[in-house]
Amino acid sequence: MHMKFNKKIIVASLSTVMGLSIVGAITGTVAWYQYSTRSTVSLVGTSTGNSGLLQISKTGAANSWVTNLDGSDTGSTNNNKLSPVTFGALKADGSLESDAFTLPEYGKAGYSDWLKATKGKQYLQYDIYLRSVKIKTNGDEELVARDVYLSDITIADADPTDDRDASGALRVHLDVDGGQKILISKDGTTNLPLFGKLDLDGDTEPDTVPYVFDEHYGEEIIYGQNEKYQNADSIDDWEAERNPTTGEFEDDTKVICTTSDDPDADPVKITVTIWLEGWEELTPYASPSEITAIWDITKTADTLINIGLTFDVGRNAFID
Repeated sequence: MHMKFNKKIIVASLSTVMGLSIVGAITGTVAWYQYSTRSTVSLVGTSTGNSGLLQISKTGAANSWVTNLDGSDTGSTNNNKLSPVTFGALKADGSLESDAFTLPEYGKAGYSDWLKATKGKQYLQYDIYLRSVKIKTNGDEELVARDVYLSDITIADADPTDDRDASGALRVHLDVDGGQKILISKDGTTNLPLFGKLDLDGDTEPDTVPYVFDEHYGEEIIYGQNEKYQNADSIDDWEAERNPTTGEFEDDTKVICTTSDDPDADPVKITVTIWLEGWEELTPYASPSEITAIWDITKTADTLINIGLTFDVGRNAFID
């Protein structure tokens, strides 16, 4: 994916954006596959339009406002590599659980027995801050209140001619401090089971309780959180369109957040979390077909994936 941000000062009537872009490559077997050992390599960068109207910071502190953040600002310790993880079910308010889990092991049904995923290693989670400023005729800046929308959301495989697919497992969660909690997947997700039978020992049959002295010996193991499901909004649910005449957004239901005009108020804080959902069903590998969330290496290995987000305040007059 190629996302270009103009490095020149643009006229104030143009829209102001904050963009986040990822280019990733699935380099090996991923998800709840019995021989999963490799990661997804991703390059991450964040940017704002260089008109200076919608500004971004990684701390929200004075003198920290810039127009570009790069991959070093994500908190990653391994060059922004991702591994398949799950946070389990969302909380009632739409926020994520504090921990994610990865690498299920044969016979270990619950997340408490799985490896706890590390932020910045298996998944990405970091904060960004947004504010809008109006440029006065004397050159001074004045904070202004503006509704912020997502005018573009890209979650796609980079090569549409390649029949291998992994983008369906990508998740982007936006947690606006004191506001919206939004989970987005490419096509939306309804009642995705966060539990199921898996074939982690590679014998093409669902795993069973292994110990003869266990009262449930021989019963098929249900991994994950039994009867818990995931719902995620689609791109269309949040991608907003500007009026072609006025350049303004008109669908108030798609407002992500609103910047403040109060100089004593905190800027908008958004926690961005990006991961590969291990429970996503992508061409189940095993037989019988009811074994879920086992990915086919021939359908996921070496695929390229793109993610792009554009935060937009519309085409407004920001100069006196």
